[in-house]
Amino acid sequence: MKKIKLFAGLIPAAILSFSNVIKAQVNENKITDDSLEKKFSFVNYKFDADSLIGFDWENAKRIAEQENLQGFEYKFFMYNMKRSFINEKYHLYDTYNTQKKYRKSNDSNSRLQ
Repeated sequence: MKKIKLFAGLIPAAILSFSNVIKAQVNENKITDDSLEKKFSFVNYKFDADSLIGFDWENAKRIAEQENLQGFEYKFFMYNMKRSFINEKYHLYDTYNTQKKYRKSNDSNSRLQ
């Protein structure tokens, strides 16, 4: 009878300790805004004010509100909107124009020789 009582007392203790282990693992793997900002720190990049002249802040904020973006998602969205604006404004990563300019410079160099 003592063995049954001892065994019956061990079961709840084992269940409680097992549930604590599971809770600890779940909390370790929980993704938070802070952990995302540490991993993707570029979302806090401060663009130069002159690069953002002409950027439509109101439209970007309106889109973010419509999409119900908050916290890290909002920062990520705004970073991408600003980066896209700057890339377009300064014609960055425009491969067609880059290739066209490169070909023109090579053609003029070949005529000189």
